[in-house]
Amino acid sequence: MGRPRRHGHRARRVRGFVALAALIAASWSASGQAAPTISGTTPFIFDGNRVYAELAFVQPDGSLHKALAYVDMGTPAMSVNQALLDTLHLGPDHPLTFRVGAMPVTVAAAQVSPSHGTPQKLGGESVEAILPAGVLQHYQVVLDYARRT
Repeated sequence: MGRPRRHGHRARRVRGFVALAALIAASWSASGQAAPTISGTTPFIFDGNRVYAELAFVQPDGSLHKALAYVDMGTPAMSVNQALLDTLHLGPDHPLTFRVGAMPVTVAAAQVSPSHGTPQKLGGESVEAILPAGVLQHYQVVLDYARRT
């Protein structure tokens, strides 16, 4: 006959996870806060075998500065053009925040290095940052080449 199946244990775990997720969702709605955005879609340009993603950098006043970022899987640290860094006023209490679509991404100011020189233009937009593997490793990234997102 063999060993008995243990479906009951797995089903209880799944029900427990669903209940926990429902509880978290209910607490967000009860607190009046929106649930955090856990995914984002942004256009990208594929040029010279390189991917450039469109990011929206959040400025101190809350407005957005749209710029392209070179997606570089070989670079460990985020790099941003010095002129943009000057407008963002990064510091220990003010990390770098940008949006990938509607999803906010935050990088500690100490993990951002300045890049000097005039930003390269690509498709009418400035390439003002390097988006590295060190930031992307915390996310699941899907590049849809057909839709350029």
